[in-house]
Amino acid sequence: MRLRRWELSLQPASAAILAGGKSKRMGNNKALINIGINSLVETTINKIRPLFQEIILVTNNVELYDHLKISMVSDIYKNCGPLGGIHAALKAASCEFVFVVACDMPFIEPKLVEHILKSANQNSDIVVPRIDEYSEPLHALYRKGCLPVIEFCLKRGEYKSTSIWPYLRVKYVEREEISRFADYMKVFYNINTPVDLNKAKKILGV
Repeated sequence: MRLRRWELSLQPASAAILAGGKSKRMGNNKALINIGINSLVETTINKIRPLFQEIILVTNNVELYDHLKISMVSDIYKNCGPLGGIHAALKAASCEFVFVVACDMPFIEPKLVEHILKSANQNSDIVVPRIDEYSEPLHALYRKGCLPVIEFCLKRGEYKSTSIWPYLRVKYVEREEISRFADYMKVFYNINTPVDLNKAKKILGV
């Protein structure tokens, strides 16, 4: 039997897709908007599935995603933005490392994700891509050991994904590394508005 990539990996990992946003700028639930033949969330699932032992969808509307037939969890700390979603993902995951990605990034590149997984070591709590001064906390790898710090920040009302970084060991994947595996001008493109969606469709030719 042919093994999937995670079964060959030295470090099995979970993946979590965050679909808890309110999509105010889009006007409707962007995770379920079709881009080509699949929705945004299905596109992400299909691209990363071979890399992970489990995939978890973090959403506060689980009934909308029953058709996906994957594990789902809701935020424990409500209305705390992406950091609340990261917390829920780490709580639910069965692996020590969890790759967290937003549901609205249609150009996610599995080779880059795999590189991020391989970049993790015992001296890093978070592995995050960075282009110059701009980091991508919703396309990053987190260790379950981040949970106490995340809970500390959430209880203090510090909801930015980056609010936990000063307390943890953060390893950056820089532009030069990223460019070996993906088009760094495109891979982190996320869809928030109808204009963003139309641009993504033009790039994809759909």
